[in-house]
Amino acid sequence: MTISRTAGLFLAAIMLASCAAPAPTVSAPRETEMARALAEQAAYCAARTDTTHPVFHGCVDWHSAAHAHYALTAYERLTGDRAHAAFLDASLTSDGLAAERADILARPDFEQPYGRAWFLRLYVERKLVHGDDRLAPLARDIAQSLVDLYTRTPADPNARDYRSASFALINLLAYGRTVGDASITGFVERAVRTQFMAQDARCDLADEPRGFLSTCASWAWLVAEVATPAELATWYAAWNPGLETWTPVATPANAHQYGKNFSRAWGLSALYKATGDARYRDLYCAHRDAGYAQWTAKRDDYMAVGHWVAQFGMLALAEGREKGVACE
Repeated sequence: MTISRTAGLFLAAIMLASCAAPAPTVSAPRETEMARALAEQAAYCAARTDTTHPVFHGCVDWHSAAHAHYALTAYERLTGDRAHAAFLDASLTSDGLAAERADILARPDFEQPYGRAWFLRLYVERKLVHGDDRLAPLARDIAQSLVDLYTRTPADPNARDYRSASFALINLLAYGRTVGDASITGFVERAVRTQFMAQDARCDLADEPRGFLSTCASWAWLVAEVATPAELATWYAAWNPGLETWTPVATPANAHQYGKNFSRAWGLSALYKATGDARYRDLYCAHRDAGYAQWTAKRDDYMAVGHWVAQFGMLALAEGREKGVACE
């Protein structure tokens, strides 16, 4: 097989990146400050009773409550601060989780796929931090429901926001790897190669300003998790719609856009880890910082921003750490 000069240069960068030093284990001071503020907001909304769900009853809706629990768990791993551990233990009870599981089983379309993907992210984080399996029964059911969903209807790479197949498969893959389920990881890998890496599959940057979840960044993140260095180099050289030209969303046009910079940062960190290209590091840092500043200015608007954007920020911090991005 021959590859283009662009793909060859990209592959060389990927190979160099694979030799990079591991991610730091201690937060930089500013990162710690950011994480603490984000966690305080997530804790506030998670403790509220905004709905009647037995566990995930705060933060206006089920998925935001689920990712608030994720954010508090991730905060502990990022900082070593157990300030929210007691709340999580009191919230994630066996009876409450059993009731949540019964509800999920009774409503196969509920929070499908977006909220369910966030629950898998919570499961993986809980397993990393505490090693316990209190979330395992519900996680198994949710993982199987995502496999069933994308078996019935092949994943659409351009599905946006609450329907995002990229985000769902990223978290399904993380779950499969965490529990060592080769059938799940194989399912995701096949979906990525057949749907997301297909020659005619393209992401439209013109669509990027819409919504809260970056379709192009999530797509790149997913492929980077699955492809070999050579596969990634060839695919990205043909697919890249110009992610290196991005600038952060300067003025969110609506409430949903307050999450856009953080969600771009997730994928940009994955591209930096895969390629070692400093442009993606710098873009990650710019988007992370812009997202944080916008959240800080708007955090008191609970319905528009305060119930969910902090959790996006925590995932941006966690992915930056995981991918070895140093902004400071």
